[in-house]
Amino acid sequence: MARADGLRQRGKLRGTVAAAKTTTKIDSRVRLPMFRGSPKTGESCPFSELEFSVPNIASAKKNMRKSRAAQARNRAQRSALRTALKKAKVEGASAEVRAVATTLLDRAARKGLIHRNAAARQKSRMAKKLNAAAAA
Repeated sequence: MARADGLRQRGKLRGTVAAAKTTTKIDSRVRLPMFRGSPKTGESCPFSELEFSVPNIASAKKNMRKSRAAQARNRAQRSALRTALKKAKVEGASAEVRAVATTLLDRAARKGLIHRNAAARQKSRMAKKLNAAAAA
């Protein structure tokens, strides 16, 4: 790119090629904003088609509202589950904290938030860690 800049200054690189190289250089520096959305509105991405197309049929509108509410609810429950698991995996965690994590895992598996085998695997790992700590 430095060679193209030097040729452009000397007047040997002209026309659309110079313009294309300049725009490519500028466009490569453009960074899109990071956007995660908010759990209250249920939006996940500002570039989704949902922002540009609104359904006309009443049942489709209702389905959109339901899916956004479910998405926000699932995100909150998944976050609470992850927090409880992190607290339960600490070495000095009490039995009560582990019981809360186990309850949340069972509920998440029952509701379909996570797979039942994933919940069983997490509970098994917690029990194995607890037994290893008790034996040592």
